[in-house]
Amino acid sequence: REPGRSWMKSWGLLGLQLLAVYSHETGVPAVVNVVVGEPLRETRSQGHFICATLDWWPDSKWSPNPGSHYPWANASVLHLDLAHPTLVSAVAALAPLHLRIGGSLADQIVYDVDGTFQEACLEPLPEPNATLGYGWGCLSMPRWDQVADFCRAAECQVLFGLSALYGRTPDPSSPSLWSGHWNSTNARQLLEYSKETRFPLAGVELGNELDEPAGIDAKLPPEGYAKDFVLLRGILEELWSGEGRGGRPLLIGPDSSGFNDAWWFPQFLGNMTAQGTNDVALDVVTWHAYTLGSGNSSAVPEEILNASFLNSVADKCRNHSHTVATYAPNAQMWLGEGGGAYNSGQDGATNVFLSTFWYGDSLGTFAVQGHDAYCRQALVGGNYALMNSTTMRPNPDYYLARLWNQLMGKEVLAAFTDGALGGNGTQGDLRSYAHCLTPEERTRLGITGPVIFLINLGDAPREVELQVQGGGTRAPWRYEWRLSSPSLTSQDMYLNGKLLEPDPATGKVSTEPLPPAVVASSDALVVDAYSSVFLALPAGASSSLLSEGAQARRASSACA
Repeated sequence: REPGRSWMKSWGLLGLQLLAVYSHETGVPAVVNVVVGEPLRETRSQGHFICATLDWWPDSKWSPNPGSHYPWANASVLHLDLAHPTLVSAVAALAPLHLRIGGSLADQIVYDVDGTFQEACLEPLPEPNATLGYGWGCLSMPRWDQVADFCRAAECQVLFGLSALYGRTPDPSSPSLWSGHWNSTNARQLLEYSKETRFPLAGVELGNELDEPAGIDAKLPPEGYAKDFVLLRGILEELWSGEGRGGRPLLIGPDSSGFNDAWWFPQFLGNMTAQGTNDVALDVVTWHAYTLGSGNSSAVPEEILNASFLNSVADKCRNHSHTVATYAPNAQMWLGEGGGAYNSGQDGATNVFLSTFWYGDSLGTFAVQGHDAYCRQALVGGNYALMNSTTMRPNPDYYLARLWNQLMGKEVLAAFTDGALGGNGTQGDLRSYAHCLTPEERTRLGITGPVIFLINLGDAPREVELQVQGGGTRAPWRYEWRLSSPSLTSQDMYLNGKLLEPDPATGKVSTEPLPPAVVASSDALVVDAYSSVFLALPAGASSSLLSEGAQARRASSACA
């Protein structure tokens, strides 16, 4: 009986079957059976799935977590060296990239467009009794222009978080619950300036983690907050009138700290729905998730390699996707902020090679479970950044993001390991995901069929045989992008045994696609312990497992 045949019949397979032929632990053949099947969905975000964030935290931001206690030095959007050659080239290598500027202090920033705040246009300063322990800060237009110049050079598009607390005050009866009405005057000034200067603005948010009751400090009730988004939608349509939905910046929100499926989100989305329609003001619904919990927890390193713990993410994603599909069926859904462990991450866990396991698995799971983009906290800053804020040297997760951006296209496929669907909360230590690039992207990279991403969380290697069955011919070789490191706590990332690093002479990161190893198909495919690998077939190779009937036609169309 051919392994996986029942799954082939059920899913109309696309072409790649990965059979583990030997277990180092037991010596039993055919222990693992990974099959790539039909399309599940297609992500809808502009550009690619990868997004990264910049925050407002000043140098004085203290983290109680192990390791570096002041991880935001020189990382604030107000002070980051936007001309640094490594930073500019690293972001350019991720193009097209959505760069989200927001975070906890976004609701305490004013915009000095007309000189009103010129004498006091400073970064947020510590105030013990203020929201989040900081007073209000200010963004000057010269700095805003520098952000624009940076993104023009690096080919990024900005998603900007506007303050939703401007005009509001804490409720005397409940200080964490803010009352009053949003004053849109300052936000409108910034949007008008951005329109006039052709700022590369792809989207705007309104407020950060203000959802009641899960908000981290200030909270807003859903009804009034929803009306603010309706007002902001009107401002965007007025300023970008005549340019259509595709021409104006996206309206994104609410960037909630939690995702209350029972009452807050239904009321929030329900109060911005036009009467008699299912259309909401939002183009994109966002929420935040730090799936590893507190960065101060000693359990974080173990959680990253715990298959059962990683599996728990899928149910949350699935439930939230269902809520959005019910109340905002025309909106995209993004993970608006995710850095693994909250409160600035954990030094030695979320900024080293170990971090690639939860991050890679999250990218796969969120894509399977209805999400259209994943914004990583942070590009620079904290102990969970893609890049070291002191040296600007890319951390291992940066290179994983590069490869995901390069290889994992918009079409999401079903990938089974022993019958368990990747991203469905049921897989073990060997995790599997598969996507299709567009025909143009495949031609540019010289590959055919789907790209498969395998993660081995275990401490033993897994031997794998790559087979092309059915009416196709066996490819003489395959492409592999293998990610490894000398240790789990190393900040070095190796691709096919070669250290990835900026050019030592220029400090720049190469913007060329990361190259694969060309491996003969006769060579055993082994997913090493604590490693991951992307796999693809060369252009011209057949990727069809089935050669007849409607199933074959339907399967081959997914990566046609």
